[in-house]
Amino acid sequence: MLLRRDGVSTQRDLIAQTGSDKAGMVRTVEDLEALGYLSRTPSPTDRRVAHLTLTAAGTEAFDTARRLATDAANDLFAGFSPAELTTLEALLSRFVAPVEPD
Repeated sequence: MLLRRDGVSTQRDLIAQTGSDKAGMVRTVEDLEALGYLSRTPSPTDRRVAHLTLTAAGTEAFDTARRLATDAANDLFAGFSPAELTTLEALLSRFVAPVEPD
């Protein structure tokens, strides 16, 4: 989602933005590259860094997945009123919010 939104990123930035661990991100990037969804281009200023971008196939796969997820969510929540959806969203937001230390 971040690559679709931002166009280009680095593994380090994606790790920071997602809270993922380095090993997990390395595997994910390698898997997406092997599937043809992601390309890595060496940084012209820092050879330790690679710029990550979605390929045309990656963009198409993301857009398809987003459309399917939207359709599934619409089906799943069709029986909820707008007020119920607002309450559900608020409760789920509280559930995933970081806990403030005492």
